[in-house]
Amino acid sequence: MTLQRTLAHIDYRDAFHAELQWAPCDAEEFFRRFRESSPGWARVAARIRDALVAPLHLHATHRSSRRLEARSESLEFGQRLGPFVVIEVTAHEVTVGDDDRHLRFRFRCSLDGPQLVTATTEVEYQNTLGRFYFAMVKPFHWLIVKRTLARAASRE
Repeated sequence: MTLQRTLAHIDYRDAFHAELQWAPCDAEEFFRRFRESSPGWARVAARIRDALVAPLHLHATHRSSRRLEARSESLEFGQRLGPFVVIEVTAHEVTVGDDDRHLRFRFRCSLDGPQLVTATTEVEYQNTLGRFYFAMVKPFHWLIVKRTLARAASRE
């Protein structure tokens, strides 16, 4: 699977910022911490979402989900991590995403300074189902990303 770093057309974009309250790191380390900081209720919500969209044959968020076991294990292009496929990893940014029949998305964790991180989501609707689907999940998306970003940036 080859995913392009950017989308041809962006129908939705958001960006949330947080100040790191722990030692500076690279983008890959922050992305790992971001993935590990998801609140438990968000994982339950993802399972419910998967059950509801199964009849529509949309990708499941948990498929091939795994933790990065070793801190030394590098993210690799094309690697699947739950709902994400790794697209690009640099010292300052990790880009992941996926293409489904209803929408395409890209998610970036960026280091914008020694203590500032940004989580950006971009979505391209593939059809009416994508527009409807994202309208339903957008409020949860905001809550999950904002809460996860705050937890990942904190000293917790």
